Amino acid sequence: MRNSFSHRHGAAPFAEMVAEVQYLSQADNELMYTAAANSYGQTGLQQFSSFDDPKGYAGSPPSAPYLKGLFTDVVSAHRVFIERDTATKPLTIAKADHTFDGLKHMGGVKGERIFTAAYTCMNEFEEARGHSIVYSKSLEHVEDMYEYMFQGLEASQNPPTQILYTDSPQGSQNHFPKNWTHFFLPGERSFHERINTAMTLNVVPVTEWTDLPRFAVQPNIATVLVSDSIQIEDAANEILHDFFGYSSPSQLYLVALAIKSEQRAGELPRLHFIQLRTRNKIYIFKARYNTVSQLRSPSDVLPSLRSILTNSSIIKIGHDIRRSLQTISQAFSIQDIEASLAGKNPSILDLAKYAKLKGRVDSPLASLHDLAGAILHKSFSIPAPTTPWVAPSSQTMSAELECLWEIYVTLSKLDSVGLRLQQTQAETNGQLVTLVQACKPVAEGSIVGQHEGYLDAVMDDEGNTKRINISRSRSLIKISKVLVPGAIHALHKQTMEWIMAHGSFAVVTTSQLHSRSETPPQSVSTAHPAFATPAPVVPADVIEEFTPTRTSSSSDIEFEPVVGSVNLNEEDMDDSDLDGEDVLDSFEDPTPGEAQPVSYSWSMESVESESDSESEPLPSRVLDDAFHFMDRLLRLLSKKHSAFKAFSHDFSEAIFIRDRSD
Repeated sequence: MRNSFSHRHGAAPFAEMVAEVQYLSQADNELMYTAAANSYGQTGLQQFSSFDDPKGYAGSPPSAPYLKGLFTDVVSAHRVFIERDTATKPLTIAKADHTFDGLKHMGGVKGERIFTAAYTCMNEFEEARGHSIVYSKSLEHVEDMYEYMFQGLEASQNPPTQILYTDSPQGSQNHFPKNWTHFFLPGERSFHERINTAMTLNVVPVTEWTDLPRFAVQPNIATVLVSDSIQIEDAANEILHDFFGYSSPSQLYLVALAIKSEQRAGELPRLHFIQLRTRNKIYIFKARYNTVSQLRSPSDVLPSLRSILTNSSIIKIGHDIRRSLQTISQAFSIQDIEASLAGKNPSILDLAKYAKLKGRVDSPLASLHDLAGAILHKSFSIPAPTTPWVAPSSQTMSAELECLWEIYVTLSKLDSVGLRLQQTQAETNGQLVTLVQACKPVAEGSIVGQHEGYLDAVMDDEGNTKRINISRSRSLIKISKVLVPGAIHALHKQTMEWIMAHGSFAVVTTSQLHSRSETPPQSVSTAHPAFATPAPVVPADVIEEFTPTRTSSSSDIEFEPVVGSVNLNEEDMDDSDLDGEDVLDSFEDPTPGEAQPVSYSWSMESVESESDSESEPLPSRVLDDAFHFMDRLLRLLSKKHSAFKAFSHDFSEAIFIRDRSD
């Protein structure tokens, strides 16, 4: 009964099956009775009883409600033992996926389904470690399920999960409110690394910048690391003296700023370091806790340091600089910083937005790793935060500040792009431009500075022309690339594709022209096919850090049904229950000896020492499983095609390496 019910064979079909078996049994007995009577030549015998004769055969097939109640009572009585056994199973290698077909046959409320998917997590021995019926594909509904599984691993002294296979490690998983939907995160990978910090150990992301030369601090830059309040005040005074004695009042005084903080759920951010970089020195201030020099309130913030943070004449530059200043404001309750950030022109410069303005990247959410690669052509990465929090080295913090400074210096030498043309630019022959209609780029080209004051535009296939005058508010451009072929140009009354094919010259309104760079902006979208692209920085006040508690004992563990908030969003759903006869598993099961429970203390030090013993780091511990990797392509092909089976076989052979010893 349990096997039937677990494979979508409900109580009613099961009751019909049992009834049919009983009816067949009664028919067999009647046939044997009749055959035996004929064999022995017996006549005048009593007729064999009918199935439902209460004084005869008295058949009674079970009803669907009876079977449903029986199954519920038996499972309820043994549920605690089943869950205890499940909680002791290992989960060193996890395989998790959604399925939607089974839920299509479940009832709902007035015809509307309540649940849309079932989420199952299997271990390396194909044993179910977690199962939950969810409202949507959003992973927030299975967060509690993973917390219970982690508690079971700790109580049974099993090691934490090291590898996880899933259907979209690089897919979108949005944890933001509706007004933050423009943020993108590599979905399942970011989710699992957030709730299980063991998934981030010994992981080195692989991107297009990984093989570039590593960024290094120039040896002539002095670094000052101070932790005492008097030394912090002296260093801040040194910065202010340099600011007031700045010999170029026409230029802005810039300070690169970065912080190192720790965010815990339900708590104010814990600020550990404030990093500053001026034109000739690097300063690292340590905000120490549980000491005499701790900084916790506005009165504790030293006057000189506070003056630097709130002075509108000192431009603070950095990556996600607004978030850094908000963290400082929240940590020390400095309302002046919040007030300055809420103004029309705050004295900050976000390098990601600055790089997009200069045409070097295509996203204002580019990570520092992407900025260093696209602008400096160097590889630079900041170590991911760990739990418990571990302070980075002074060399790492110095390199971060120097990287921020070098990015700004490089960008400041470039012209801004994407802005409307100035008068001098509109008259410059060969000026690269983008033609914009209704806030949408439709073509790219260049300014034609020398012209006769008009253009004879071809209007039809017969060669008829129309003279269009080039007035003071118009410009003549030569189109080099059409972005929207069907876009209609108002002056020519022709499409961009037609104009491109008939001379490429067009008269346009100068206000429609925006400047552009000779080289296209570098794409830094996190939806890159690489499986381990670093995620952009997430504002701390938008997403709340989740850190599972690892201190509970086995007696404190409670196993309850997972209940999530209702979110009926099926936009990004796919069907995982497709034919997969040609698809193989992407890993080998470990030997039984490797999976035996060992004495294990759930601490980051133990996991880190285990990971450090590996020969090479991993690009990611959240991997794409082979079935979905192949299915994303095979599901687009026709199975009726004569080459489908041959292609599927060759595709499998191109991915997998056969184990000849198996």
